[in-house]
Amino acid sequence: MTGVMPDSTTTHPLQSARRTSRNPLLATALGCALGLAFAPLARAAASIEIDLLSEGAWLHLPDAPSPDQITVDFGSTRCNEPVEKQFRIRNAGDEDLEIVVELDDPDPIDRSPTALIGSLAHAYSFPDFPSGNFTIAPGGTRPFKLRFLPTDERQSASDTLIRVSSAAGNHQFWVQGTASCGHPSVHYDDPAGSDPAIAHNENPSVAKGTSFGLVERGSSATHAFYVHNSGSAPLVLAFPEISGPQMDEFELLGFDPAEIPVGGTLAFQIRFTPTHPGNREAQLRFITDNSTFQPFIVRLRGVGEIPEIDIRGETPSGSYQTIPNGDSTPQAGDSTDFGSVAAGQSVTRRFRIYNTGSGPLSWQAPIIGGDGSEHFTVCDCDFDPVPPITARNFTIDFHPISGGRTETATVTILHDDPNEGPYTFTITGSSSGPEIVVSGDGSSGSFAPISHGSTTPSPLNATDFGTTAVGGSTQHTFRIRNSGNIFLNVPGDQVSLAGAGAEHFNISGIPQGGAIIIPDEFILFTIDHSPSAPGLHQATVSIGSSDADENPFTFSISGQTPAANASDIAVAGFDDAGKEEQIADGDGTPDQAATQFGPVTIGAERARSFRIYNTGNADLTIDSARSSSGDFAIAGLAATIRPGDHDDFTVTFAPSRRGPGQTEIAIASNAPDAESAYSFALGGEGIAAEMQAAISRLAIDHRGSASFSISIPEGRSFLLLYSTDLEGWERVPGLDPIVGSDTPIELVIDHFSTLDGNLPMPEPRLFLGLVESS
Repeated sequence: MTGVMPDSTTTHPLQSARRTSRNPLLATALGCALGLAFAPLARAAASIEIDLLSEGAWLHLPDAPSPDQITVDFGSTRCNEPVEKQFRIRNAGDEDLEIVVELDDPDPIDRSPTALIGSLAHAYSFPDFPSGNFTIAPGGTRPFKLRFLPTDERQSASDTLIRVSSAAGNHQFWVQGTASCGHPSVHYDDPAGSDPAIAHNENPSVAKGTSFGLVERGSSATHAFYVHNSGSAPLVLAFPEISGPQMDEFELLGFDPAEIPVGGTLAFQIRFTPTHPGNREAQLRFITDNSTFQPFIVRLRGVGEIPEIDIRGETPSGSYQTIPNGDSTPQAGDSTDFGSVAAGQSVTRRFRIYNTGSGPLSWQAPIIGGDGSEHFTVCDCDFDPVPPITARNFTIDFHPISGGRTETATVTILHDDPNEGPYTFTITGSSSGPEIVVSGDGSSGSFAPISHGSTTPSPLNATDFGTTAVGGSTQHTFRIRNSGNIFLNVPGDQVSLAGAGAEHFNISGIPQGGAIIIPDEFILFTIDHSPSAPGLHQATVSIGSSDADENPFTFSISGQTPAANASDIAVAGFDDAGKEEQIADGDGTPDQAATQFGPVTIGAERARSFRIYNTGNADLTIDSARSSSGDFAIAGLAATIRPGDHDDFTVTFAPSRRGPGQTEIAIASNAPDAESAYSFALGGEGIAAEMQAAISRLAIDHRGSASFSISIPEGRSFLLLYSTDLEGWERVPGLDPIVGSDTPIELVIDHFSTLDGNLPMPEPRLFLGLVESS
C-alpha cells in the first residue's frame, strides 16, 4: 500500500463534483459501475472501521473528515490482468453490528453508505463481497477484496473514490492504478512507402490497399499489410480469420496468432482471387488483449472482371444502333424490322454484339423463337467469347415461305453478363406475293381446308367422295382463294388429275385461259366422281399457280364404287349438338363425341342417334343388331334399307352401376364386304345419384346405450365414425362398413361411454358421423 497524504488544501476533482451536486444524472456521468453499501441495523454502541492488508500487516484507514487524506495504489498491470487487494471491515464497538448489503446501487452518491464512485469505477470490483445481510460481532471482522482489472489504457487514472459511511463511522479513500496495454494499428505496406494506417472497420480504400480494384477472373492480386504495436505493453493477437459474403475469394497469408512486443510488427498478406464478376466483399477479423478493439476489423473489397453486353443493329446509313434488352417494337432504324420481302426470296440484316465491360463476354448463338421463327435463320457465325471493348458480328436472314403475311419472332441470346438477363428483342418482316389456299365443301356443310400434299382423303373437306354406283355421279365443290397481297395466277392448263383412278374423275369450272385471283378473293371449281367400273378409285389433283412455295398445289381424292347388284354399309353417329361423325368398322375405342355417352346418373338414361347408310346399289338387309352390355339398348332399326338410302336408330345408355361402362354394337347384314358384322364400341359412365346418407331417431337411454336409424342409398357403403369433442374422429370398433338399402338400417351401440375413457361423466356426449368407404 502506498499511503499518500495530499495537502489538506488540495481538492480532488471528484470531491469537488461531489460537493457541488447530488443530481442522479451527475452520478451517471461520473461512470459509477458498482456500488457497495453497508447499512447497519443496530446503530447503538457499534463502530465501523476499514483496514487494508499490506505486506502481511493490516493498516487502518483512518476515519477522516476529508476524502483526500489517503490513496490506495494498485500499481501497474497489463490490460486484462487483475490486481487484488485485501480489506476488512471491523466492528470496533461493543455490540453486534448488523449489516445490510446493497450491491449495484443505482445511485451510490445519493443513497449508498459505501460505493465505487468515479468515471473509471468500472475498472474496479468487489469479487467476493457477500450478497446478503450479515452481522459482525463486537471486535469481529469481515474480509473483502477490491479488484483492479483494466481493459484498456484509458483506465490508467486515480479518480475513483471508495466511500464507506454509516451512523457508526465515515470512511472514504481514493484508489488508483496504471494500465499497460498493447495498441494495435494495421498498416498497408504501401510500395510507395507511405504505409497508411487502416482504421478499425473503415470502408475499403484503394489508397490503403483494402480495395483491390478490378481483377480478371482466374487471376489474383496480393496486398501486403502489417500490425504495429504502438502501446506500452506486448500486444496479443489471436483468432485471425476472413469472413463475409465472398470470403472464399480472399486468402489470408502469414497471419499467425502471436505476441507483438512494444514497437514491434507482424507482417501478413491478403490475396484476392475473384471467381465471379462484380463487387466482392469480405473482412479480416482478429482478437487482441486490448478490449478497445474487440475484434479488430479490416474491411476488404475487390471487383471481378465484369463483361457488359450491348446488342446493336445496323442502321440504313451503315452505323449501328443499340437495341434495348427486351425491345418489342421492331423498327427499320436498327434492322429489327426487315421490311417487305417477296415470298421465296430473302433479305439479310446485320447485327453486332458489343462487350463494353472489363472482362471477356461469353455468349451463345442467338435462338429464334415464336410463331414466325421458321421464316428467320441465324447465320453460321463465330460465337467465341468477346474480349473487353470489342464486338463480333452476326446476321439474321428473313426468308418468307408464303406471301401476304407478317411474320414476327423473338431473338434470345444467352450470355454471362451478370447485370443482364437473357438478351431478347423482337424482329418482324412482311412478305409480298400470292398465296394459294384450297378448301372443299365437305360433310360439315362448310368449306374445310385441304393441306398441300395431303394423301388422306376425308369427307370433311370433300376429298373423299364416298360411294358412287357405276353410271352414277357424285359432284363436290372446291375453292381456290388468294390469301396473299399480289394477284394469284392459276393457268387453266395447269389444273389436272393424275393417278390410277383419274379416269373416273372430271374437273370443271376452271376457265380455259386460266384465272387471275385478286388478294382475298376466290374462284370455285367442281370435281365429279363418275365411275365406269367398280372398285376404289384414287387420284391426285394438281393445281399450278404463281404461288412461289406451293406450285403445284397437290392433294389426293378417292371414291368407292361397289360391284353391280351389291349392297354396302356405313355407320355414322350424332353428338349432342347434332353433328354427324362417321364410325369406322371395328372401332373398339369410344373416343368420338358420337360414341361416348359420358356420365349418366344411375336410374336415369341417355339416348343417342345413329345412322346406317346403304352405299351400295342393292337392298341392304339388316339381319341383327345386338349390344354386348345390357346397359346399352338398341331400338328403331329397320330391316331393309334401299340403295343410297339410310335409316336412323337409337342406343339408350341406362347404367346399372357406378363406374365406366362399354359395349360392342354389332350389326349383321348382307353387305358382301362385311366379314361377320359391322361393329364398333360405345362408352359411358354410371354415377351415383346425389343422395346423402343420414342418421335419424338418435336416442340414449340411462345405461348409456345409443339407438339410431341410418338411411343409405343402395349401391353405396359408409363407415360409422364417432367423436366426443367434434375434433378427433374414430371408427366405431367392430363395425363393418354399412351397405345401403331401400329401407332405413337400425343400429344400437351398447354402453357407448366405454368407447372412450375420457367421456365426461355424469353427462357423456357422443357425436356420430358417416363417411363413404372406397
